[in-house]
Amino acid sequence: MAKRPSKSPSLKASQSSEITNALPASSGGYRTMPTWQPWSTKSLERIQRTRDIVQISRFLQSENGIPQVRYACRHLPREAVGKGIGAKSISANPDFVRDATAIFAKWADSPAVDLRKEQTFYQLQAGWLSGMLGDGELLMLPVFDPTGLGWSLNDKSKRAFQIQTLTRDQLTNGDVKDAANERCYHGLFYNKLDQLTKIRLNIDDTALGSTSGKYTDISAINSMGHRHVFHLKDPARINQYHGDPAIFASGKDLLDVLDLKALRKHSAKVRAALLGATTTKDGKVLNAMQQALTAEQSGTPAADTGRRFMEIGEGAIFIPLSTDEEFQFFNNPTEGVPFKQILEDLLHPFIFEFGYPPEWIFMRGKVGGTEYRGLLEQVKRAHEGLRSKLYPLIQWIWEKVIGTAMMPGGPLFQYAQVEDWNVIDFVTDPDPSADAGRDHKAQMERMGENLITPNDLVELLTGNDGQRTREAAIDQKLSLISYAIERAKERGIPPSIATVLALGQRTSSSSSLLTTLSPETLAADLAAMDGSS
Repeated sequence: MAKRPSKSPSLKASQSSEITNALPASSGGYRTMPTWQPWSTKSLERIQRTRDIVQISRFLQSENGIPQVRYACRHLPREAVGKGIGAKSISANPDFVRDATAIFAKWADSPAVDLRKEQTFYQLQAGWLSGMLGDGELLMLPVFDPTGLGWSLNDKSKRAFQIQTLTRDQLTNGDVKDAANERCYHGLFYNKLDQLTKIRLNIDDTALGSTSGKYTDISAINSMGHRHVFHLKDPARINQYHGDPAIFASGKDLLDVLDLKALRKHSAKVRAALLGATTTKDGKVLNAMQQALTAEQSGTPAADTGRRFMEIGEGAIFIPLSTDEEFQFFNNPTEGVPFKQILEDLLHPFIFEFGYPPEWIFMRGKVGGTEYRGLLEQVKRAHEGLRSKLYPLIQWIWEKVIGTAMMPGGPLFQYAQVEDWNVIDFVTDPDPSADAGRDHKAQMERMGENLITPNDLVELLTGNDGQRTREAAIDQKLSLISYAIERAKERGIPPSIATVLALGQRTSSSSSLLTTLSPETLAADLAAMDGSS
């Protein structure tokens, strides 16, 4: 069910947007994946550096990294967000609720909301969460074209208000002296109250009219004192400046996973290549094999290669042993701690950072019954925990989009005096369920007790806007009834029968959609319809 935030401070519609230019693409930075090297050569001090942690996080998500990390950082956000988090007004003005919610939904359903014009607002959300988990933070800038206030939202190729997403590798300290004097933390500038005042990007700013050609400063606060840059992060401390990647607390364990997997894979290859051993009194290879080894020698006289094993194509080998020698493998199947368990134990701290039960990652297909139901309850809470990290951002975007629409010339200008224009609720996809029928029955009982509204129920079941979905369903049903009656007249069939056919037998017999009418009243109405026809 959607979560309702506390009411945001009211803003005048004309003050909610800041005109800005889009920034050019980054001219360089820390984008590439690190070249693989044995992690044991990295000092602990270097691993703890912020940029190295981000680099390691990106590597662990790559094809050369760890599948569980890639799943957690990339796919869990998609599972939590689903088809996207919607926003709806819960203003006391019903006309504004209808129009503002409809306009925001139209604005969001276009790839033009993304400055790169690649993804809709709903598609961007999983990427925002993934970027926050993987890199620790993202930055969003508003881009507003004042000439676009009159554009039709039905044209999905353009939007007056757009969002530009920046990654932390586009930040820079720039002028070292300037950064030292202004409390700069790798591109983020804070005042004495620990408030973000501006960001510095490693972008050639000559295109924006500057002659420095070094970096670009963007104010984080607009001229009215409102937030102009949204800093998406999940801080572990109140006064934390940069966000931490999800691997921050478990980076060393994850690197150990790579080392252990590499060692075990190498061991498996060695054991697979060793076909067996030849046993002789003197420990020499068999005569037939000796001849093959001699044939490989070259030179006059032939030079001994020093090899004392026989290779039989594609790396498979025999090794020679004397009668009193024995060869054993140490990592036998009866090892004290199973290798799989070691890997899971090393991965658990990382999974715990997300708030998900480890069984959801490692044993999803092996848990059943009551235990699975409890597992899903934990997953639902974890999904909501991930989604809740986006709620402040969606609130900020709502205020920008609807505030822009309430400006003179905008489609919502007639609502400029609405005080609670920025009070919203969130509409989310339904979470996984072990027994959808039981859950649906419980929700129907809650609605019967007036604990939730019919609109809330529709949102819980579909993830769509409840008001619009119910209105569309009613309109469709009425159209079907009208069509059935019209066609029945042509055949001399009573309207009551046509109505029953349009509603369906189950609906007509139980009057489930007409709960305020008794069967007797419904029968009387149908009889009256027949008489009037």
